[in-house]
Amino acid sequence: MYTVFSDAHTLYPAAGGLKLIEAWTLMMALSGCDYAFERDGAGAMRLLLWNNSEAAAEGMDEPMNDGRDWSVYRSNFPDNALARVAIMRCFVDDGVRNVRLVTDEDYRRNHRHKAATESSGQARTGHSVV
Repeated sequence: MYTVFSDAHTLYPAAGGLKLIEAWTLMMALSGCDYAFERDGAGAMRLLLWNNSEAAAEGMDEPMNDGRDWSVYRSNFPDNALARVAIMRCFVDDGVRNVRLVTDEDYRRNHRHKAATESSGQARTGHSVV
């Protein structure tokens, strides 16, 4: 199971217990992206991303212009469903526009570590850690 989270979205700080397709769909929605999977001339499935209407209205840069090598988000699996899942899994531990997708286990482990770090900082200084 997967968790989608973002510090930038106070309304949806984290959603866990999601199947991969649910987490993927939520990540794309929160990051203001529409997407499609298509086969290229060589038969490989590839991912296309673009701004949804709200992101376009805000004047956000196109998501595929963020400097990463988007050519790695492709799959040679002949089965379309398997190819899409393989591409989605490339985003685990990563994300789009500060919206991250991780396993539930990783989120719980890192969230506990972050909470413990913040608590120890608060205990030492007597102040809240922001």
